[in-house]
Amino acid sequence: MDALAPYRLAGERQVLAFWKFLARNHPFILLDLSIHFLLSQLHNFTSLSCNLLAITQNIHYRNAPRKALEPPRIEAPSIQIIHSYANLALRNIKNLVPLLDRVLVQRIKPEAKTASGIFLPESTVKDINQATVLAVGPGALDRNGNKIPMSVASGDKVLIPQFGGSPVKVGDEEYTLFRDSE
Repeated sequence: MDALAPYRLAGERQVLAFWKFLARNHPFILLDLSIHFLLSQLHNFTSLSCNLLAITQNIHYRNAPRKALEPPRIEAPSIQIIHSYANLALRNIKNLVPLLDRVLVQRIKPEAKTASGIFLPESTVKDINQATVLAVGPGALDRNGNKIPMSVASGDKVLIPQFGGSPVKVGDEEYTLFRDSE
Protein backbone atom coordinates (compact mmCIF):
# COMPACT_ATOMS: atom_id res chain seq x y z
CA MET A 1 0.00 0.00 0.00
CA ASP A 2 1.20 3.49 -0.80
CA ALA A 3 2.21 5.32 2.39
CA LEU A 4 1.09 8.67 0.97
CA ALA A 5 -2.38 7.54 -0.12
CA PRO A 6 -4.17 9.35 2.76
CA TYR A 7 -2.53 12.62 1.70
CA ARG A 8 -3.67 12.47 -1.92
CA LEU A 9 -6.96 14.32 -1.55
CA ALA A 10 -8.57 16.76 -3.96
CA GLY A 11 -7.74 20.44 -4.42
CA GLU A 12 -7.43 22.59 -1.32
CA ARG A 13 -7.85 19.66 1.09
CA GLN A 14 -4.76 18.10 -0.46
CA VAL A 15 -2.64 21.19 0.12
CA LEU A 16 -3.92 21.65 3.66
CA ALA A 17 -3.32 17.99 4.56
CA PHE A 18 0.21 18.11 3.22
CA TRP A 19 1.13 21.34 5.05
CA LYS A 20 -0.27 19.98 8.32
CA PHE A 21 1.78 16.83 7.81
CA LEU A 22 4.95 18.88 7.22
CA ALA A 23 4.31 21.13 10.22
CA ARG A 24 3.81 18.12 12.48
CA ASN A 25 6.66 15.90 11.29
CA HIS A 26 9.22 17.98 9.38
CA PRO A 27 9.02 21.66 10.45
CA PHE A 28 12.50 22.44 9.09
CA ILE A 29 11.26 21.91 5.52
CA LEU A 30 8.80 24.79 5.91
CA LEU A 31 11.70 27.18 6.45
CA ASP A 32 13.27 26.23 3.13
CA LEU A 33 10.21 26.97 0.97
CA SER A 34 9.87 30.46 -0.44
CA ILE A 35 6.53 32.26 -0.03
CA HIS A 36 7.01 33.81 -3.47
CA PHE A 37 7.17 30.38 -5.06
CA LEU A 38 4.02 29.32 -3.25
CA LEU A 39 2.06 32.41 -4.26
CA SER A 40 3.06 31.98 -7.87
CA GLN A 41 1.84 28.38 -7.78
CA LEU A 42 -1.41 28.84 -5.81
CA HIS A 43 -3.52 28.98 -8.96
CA ASN A 44 -2.88 25.26 -9.45
CA PHE A 45 -3.29 23.52 -6.07
CA THR A 46 -3.02 19.98 -7.39
CA SER A 47 0.27 20.29 -9.27
CA LEU A 48 1.90 22.17 -6.37
CA SER A 49 0.99 19.47 -3.86
CA CYS A 50 2.00 16.61 -6.15
CA ASN A 51 5.38 18.23 -6.82
CA LEU A 52 6.04 18.80 -3.11
CA LEU A 53 4.90 15.28 -2.25
CA ALA A 54 7.23 13.80 -4.85
CA ILE A 55 10.19 15.80 -3.51
CA THR A 56 9.64 14.90 0.14
CA GLN A 57 8.75 11.28 -0.52
CA ASN A 58 12.27 10.59 -1.80
CA ILE A 59 13.91 12.39 1.12
CA HIS A 60 11.89 11.63 4.24
CA TYR A 61 9.90 8.41 3.91
CA ARG A 62 12.68 5.84 4.04
CA ASN A 63 12.75 5.63 7.85
CA ALA A 64 9.46 7.37 8.68
CA PRO A 65 7.91 6.36 12.00
CA ARG A 66 4.48 4.72 11.90
CA LYS A 67 2.86 7.80 13.50
CA ALA A 68 4.07 9.98 10.61
CA LEU A 69 2.07 7.89 8.14
CA GLU A 70 -1.29 8.46 9.85
CA PRO A 71 -3.67 10.72 7.91
CA PRO A 72 -4.16 14.20 9.41
CA ARG A 73 -7.46 15.40 10.83
CA ILE A 74 -8.89 18.14 8.65
CA GLU A 75 -11.21 20.77 10.09
CA ALA A 76 -13.48 22.66 7.69
CA PRO A 77 -12.72 26.19 9.04
CA SER A 78 -9.01 25.73 8.25
CA ILE A 79 -9.83 24.92 4.63
CA GLN A 80 -11.89 28.11 4.35
CA ILE A 81 -9.08 30.18 5.85
CA ILE A 82 -6.52 28.76 3.40
CA HIS A 83 -8.90 29.34 0.48
CA SER A 84 -9.65 32.97 1.42
CA TYR A 85 -5.96 33.66 2.07
CA ALA A 86 -5.06 32.31 -1.37
CA ASN A 87 -7.65 34.54 -3.03
CA LEU A 88 -6.46 37.56 -1.05
CA ALA A 89 -2.82 36.92 -1.98
CA LEU A 90 -3.63 36.48 -5.64
CA ARG A 91 -5.60 39.74 -5.76
CA ASN A 92 -2.73 41.72 -4.23
CA ILE A 93 0.19 40.58 -6.39
CA LYS A 94 1.34 44.18 -6.76
CA ASN A 95 2.04 44.24 -3.00
CA LEU A 96 4.57 41.40 -3.23
CA VAL A 97 8.23 42.10 -2.61
CA PRO A 98 10.56 39.85 -4.66
CA LEU A 99 13.60 38.32 -2.99
CA LEU A 100 17.19 39.54 -3.47
CA ASP A 101 17.81 41.09 -6.91
CA ARG A 102 14.52 40.03 -8.52
CA VAL A 103 12.24 42.45 -10.37
CA LEU A 104 8.52 41.80 -10.98
CA VAL A 105 7.36 43.37 -14.25
CA GLN A 106 4.25 43.40 -16.41
CA ARG A 107 4.64 43.63 -20.17
CA ILE A 108 2.96 46.54 -21.91
CA LYS A 109 0.25 45.17 -24.17
CA PRO A 110 0.51 46.19 -27.84
CA GLU A 111 -2.27 48.22 -29.43
CA ALA A 112 -4.85 46.06 -31.22
CA LYS A 113 -5.99 48.89 -33.50
CA THR A 114 -4.40 51.70 -35.49
CA ALA A 115 -4.77 55.42 -34.81
CA SER A 116 -7.52 55.60 -37.45
CA GLY A 117 -9.53 52.85 -35.67
CA ILE A 118 -8.75 49.83 -37.84
CA PHE A 119 -8.45 46.63 -35.78
CA LEU A 120 -5.30 44.62 -36.48
CA PRO A 121 -5.30 40.80 -36.66
CA GLU A 122 -3.44 39.02 -33.85
CA SER A 123 -0.89 37.59 -36.28
CA THR A 124 0.41 41.07 -37.17
CA VAL A 125 0.55 42.38 -33.59
CA LYS A 126 3.98 41.66 -32.08
CA ASP A 127 4.92 41.59 -28.42
CA ILE A 128 6.49 44.79 -27.16
CA ASN A 129 9.75 44.36 -25.24
CA GLN A 130 8.72 47.12 -22.87
CA ALA A 131 7.39 46.58 -19.35
CA THR A 132 6.36 48.41 -16.21
CA VAL A 133 8.19 47.53 -12.99
CA LEU A 134 5.68 46.54 -10.30
CA ALA A 135 8.01 45.52 -7.46
CA VAL A 136 11.73 45.19 -6.77
CA GLY A 137 13.63 43.14 -4.23
CA PRO A 138 15.99 44.64 -1.65
CA GLY A 139 19.08 43.80 -3.73
CA ALA A 140 21.70 41.07 -3.94
CA LEU A 141 24.64 40.73 -1.57
CA ASP A 142 28.24 40.96 -2.70
CA ARG A 143 31.07 38.75 -1.37
CA ASN A 144 31.54 40.96 1.69
CA GLY A 145 27.84 40.85 2.60
CA ASN A 146 27.10 44.40 1.48
CA LYS A 147 23.81 45.00 -0.29
CA ILE A 148 24.10 45.96 -3.97
CA PRO A 149 21.46 48.62 -4.73
CA MET A 150 18.85 47.91 -7.40
CA SER A 151 19.10 49.81 -10.68
CA VAL A 152 15.30 50.18 -11.13
CA ALA A 153 12.40 51.22 -8.91
CA SER A 154 8.67 50.52 -8.90
CA GLY A 155 6.83 52.36 -11.66
CA ASP A 156 9.83 52.54 -14.03
CA LYS A 157 9.38 51.67 -17.71
CA VAL A 158 12.08 49.21 -18.79
CA LEU A 159 13.18 47.29 -21.88
CA ILE A 160 13.21 43.55 -21.28
CA PRO A 161 14.55 40.60 -23.29
CA GLN A 162 12.09 38.89 -25.59
CA PHE A 163 12.71 35.53 -23.93
CA GLY A 164 13.70 34.67 -20.37
CA GLY A 165 12.46 35.46 -16.92
CA SER A 166 10.07 33.41 -14.83
CA PRO A 167 6.45 33.80 -15.91
CA VAL A 168 3.83 34.26 -13.18
CA LYS A 169 0.18 34.05 -14.23
CA VAL A 170 -2.57 35.26 -11.90
CA GLY A 171 -6.05 34.97 -13.35
CA ASP A 172 -5.95 36.64 -16.75
CA GLU A 173 -2.91 38.80 -15.96
CA GLU A 174 0.63 37.72 -16.81
CA TYR A 175 3.68 38.94 -14.91
CA THR A 176 7.37 38.10 -15.31
CA LEU A 177 10.10 37.86 -12.70
CA PHE A 178 13.59 38.91 -13.87
CA ARG A 179 16.95 39.39 -12.21
CA ASP A 180 18.12 43.00 -11.96
CA SER A 181 21.09 42.19 -14.22
CA GLU A 182 18.76 41.09 -17.03
